[in-house]
Formats: sequence, C-alpha cells, structure tokens
Amino acid sequence: MARVIGLDLGTVFSVVARISARGRPRVVPNRDGRRKTRSVVLFEPAGPLVGHTSNPMPAGNAAPAVNAAPAGAAASLARFAGCSLGDPTWRYEAPDGRLFRSEEISALILRRLKEDAELALGAEVTDAVLTVPACFNAASRRATADAGRIAGLTVHRVLNAPTAAALAYGRAISAGSTVLVYGLGGGNFDASVLHAGDREFEVLATRGDRTLGGLDWDNELMKLLNHKFRKAGGPDLLDQRDTELELRDKAELAKHCLTTLAQIQVVLSANGIARTVTVRRTEFEAVTARLLNRTRDLAQAAVEAAGLNWGQIDQVLPAGGPTRMPMVRSMLKRVVGLFTPRLINPEEVVALGAVMQAQSGAEPGRSVTMPAGGAPRTVREVTSYGLGALARDSGTGRRRNVVVIPANTPLPARRSSLFTTIEDNQTQIDIDVTQGDHSDPAAVSRLDRKTVLVSARPAGAPIELVYGYDAEQVPHLEVNDLTNGQQLGRFEVRNATAMSDAQVAESADQMSRLKLR
Repeated sequence: MARVIGLDLGTVFSVVARISARGRPRVVPNRDGRRKTRSVVLFEPAGPLVGHTSNPMPAGNAAPAVNAAPAGAAASLARFAGCSLGDPTWRYEAPDGRLFRSEEISALILRRLKEDAELALGAEVTDAVLTVPACFNAASRRATADAGRIAGLTVHRVLNAPTAAALAYGRAISAGSTVLVYGLGGGNFDASVLHAGDREFEVLATRGDRTLGGLDWDNELMKLLNHKFRKAGGPDLLDQRDTELELRDKAELAKHCLTTLAQIQVVLSANGIARTVTVRRTEFEAVTARLLNRTRDLAQAAVEAAGLNWGQIDQVLPAGGPTRMPMVRSMLKRVVGLFTPRLINPEEVVALGAVMQAQSGAEPGRSVTMPAGGAPRTVREVTSYGLGALARDSGTGRRRNVVVIPANTPLPARRSSLFTTIEDNQTQIDIDVTQGDHSDPAAVSRLDRKTVLVSARPAGAPIELVYGYDAEQVPHLEVNDLTNGQQLGRFEVRNATAMSDAQVAESADQMSRLKLR
C-alpha cells in the first residue's frame, strides 16, 4: 500500500495526497506545480484538456455545467458531474458527437490526478481512497467508485469527506471532546458531529446539501456585479456566454479578495463600454446571507440529530476553501461561540485525511495512525440516509415509505421490519427498496426492485424484510417467509440503473485510449 493515494474529487478543485517517506500525509503538486487541480474538462480535437488552470471555459468546446446563476450562468463541470453521479440519464455530448456519462467525466479528472501523482512519485499508482460528501446517497457513492475504476484505480474505500477532515486534524482534536466538522466546499455542504475518544472517532450525526457550495456565493456576486454594471450604463453581462464567463472569473477573484479586504474595485467591460464598480464586503455578505443561514440550519440539524445542543460542541473544524470567508467565521462564533483556528489548509484537509485512511489499510474499522505520533484511532460512521421499502397502508390503502434503518444509525447496521402479503393466494412479492427518511414515496429515491416467490396462502401472511448497511454504506436485503421459516432471498441492493461491471470495464478501456492534455 506504499503507493496508495487519497483523492478529494472536488466541485471546483481536486486534491491528491500521499504519505511521505517519514510517514506524514502530504499534498502532491500537479504537473504545473500547483497544490490543487481545477475540476474541469475541455474537449478539444487534440484530446481532453483536464485541469485547465484558467477559470472555465472557452465558449463552444467545454462541457456544460449546472445552471445555478440567472440566465444560465455556467459553473464548473465537476459540479454538474457530481450532482449527476448516479443519474443514468445524464450525458455530455462532446464537439465530435461522442456521449460521456458523469462517471466517465469524473474518471478523466481522477486519471489526471493519478498521472500527476505518478510523475511526482516516479512510480505507478494503482490504489486509492476516494472521498464523497456525506450527503451522497448509495447510487452516487457507487458511481464515484465506478469513476475511480474507470480511471484505472483500485478503490479501497469511499470515505465521507467530513470524516476524512477529522482524521487530518488528528491531534488537534482533544480526546473526550465533541466536534462539528463544518464542510463548505465549492459545490456541496456537509455538517457532521463526531465524538473523539482515546482510540475512536464516532460519528454521531450528519446533515448536508449536495447543491449548496461556494459556487452559489459566486453566482450571487455575479448578479451583484452585473447589477452595478448595468446601473452604470453597461449591458447585461449575462446575455452572452463570453461576457458571462468573464464575469464568473472576476466574481471568483473578487470573492477571494473580499476575504481580506473590506471593499474592492472590479473593472467590467462589454460592447465597448468599460466601468469600474465598487463592491463592499458588507454588500456581498448581505446578498449571500440566506446561503450562510442555510449552512447554519443544516449544522444545527446535525447537532440536534446527535441529541446535543450548541453548548455541548467543543470544537468546530473547517473544511473547504469557502470556509475562509469572514462571514463563516463570524457566524460560527456567534452561533457556536467558537471556531477552531485553521491549523491545516481547509482546501487540503479532506485529501490528507483520505490518504491517512489509505495508508492504514483503508478497510472500515481499521485504526488510522494520527500524524505527529498521535495514538491510532478507528472511525465509526453513521448512515447518511434511511433505508426502507414501499408498502400499502392497511388503513388508507395508499402506498407509503416504511423506514427500516433510519438515517444516522451507526454502521454497520442490521434491522428488520414485518410486512404481510396483500392478496389471497399471492405467489410473488415485489420489493421496492428506498433510500430516504420520509413516509411520502415521492420524497425518497428508489434504489432497486427485488422480486421473490412465495407459497400461495391467504392474505396477511407475515414476511420479514431484514435490511443491512455494511461499513461502506452498501445496502443489503434479506427476505424471510415467517410462516414456514424459509429464507426467500438475500441480495446486495444496487441501483437498478448503476453501471454493470461489464460497462465499467468497457468505459475504462475507452477512456484509457483518450490522450489527456
């Protein structure tokens, strides 16, 4: 496992880490000497250009992105691919007409990270631990692992990003303390509450939003800049793709500048009209207050799900570049009363934690050696989503979702629930496996459908569904006929639309033939 790496496939930037000869986690610079790689792919005749160092993306030949800003303002590719991981309908059509799944687009970014690590290490890299937002469901986790396999990696584990961050902070977390990992990345937000024992990190609860991140702050700043420019006599910068992309570049830079400056001036131009507009940090904070409040509410939900209150949180650990914004620090100091100093670059902390898990063997439950000689600690995760089944309510006759394993149940988990047949002489049971914690079938996702055969008997025959999550949050199902004590089936639950092993192998072969630039 000496050449195993930790990979943080981020929405805006991705980071790769390794273990140094002295046993310390270290970020691996990319071929341009940068410690992070932009998560973007440009399709050009000479081959895909991955990790382009400028902001996205020349009009006409770049993969589209989620339209989070008004008038279809473009975000980076990885956000769209990340939101679409596990969605079998999403395709990107390259300029030459080829179609790519989100797993394949993500695989191109992972392959670039892998190749950069090989250049830095002077040796082949085949093994990795990948990180995902804690709010990813089973389909998205599986798709992330498939992306790694397509990239030519043996994926030993898909680790929750907040957990990876906690591992990286290591000795900064005092034994016996309860911590909140506040993870605000480019495209998603996670809040996880953990208890740190002498030898164990126990995740108590987690909440998140996979479509809330730093890009949303960029979008609001774009609108503010555009409003000021139009008010000064300029045209609408969001009407044309080239001016829109230039505006995004300047909004991202302005956001970074406002981290240290109270106000900045931004030069904007279009159609021969140039104007210098002034933006104050207070204005930026005002137009993004609802976004910040959303992260606060999710963090509070995680604390409450852990059965705690803010006064019982001992440390807050920042993860993700947007946590550098002063408004984040101010909010956490106001709400929680504390904010842990950034002992580690928040943009790198997830990748560093991932490689620490990888270096320790990567298997769930394996002790992870802390940096600087800290005592090894194991990690106990919780479920991110409930696992259940659709059933007909005997009172109303309507279908509802029955949660068997609720969210935030410690992993591995195994629980059962009793159901009955609904018709006389019924010989077949169709089980719709769901992921989510709401009773409304429309508010949960359907993972899979399993069909089992039963002996004909009167309606009301008892059927037991035994659900399980392994330590990797891979769901399993066992179906038992309680009338005769017979097991009717035992299955690994897979998203019915997930890539098959054959499809993954075929995609890996096709992607390996693309020459990355």
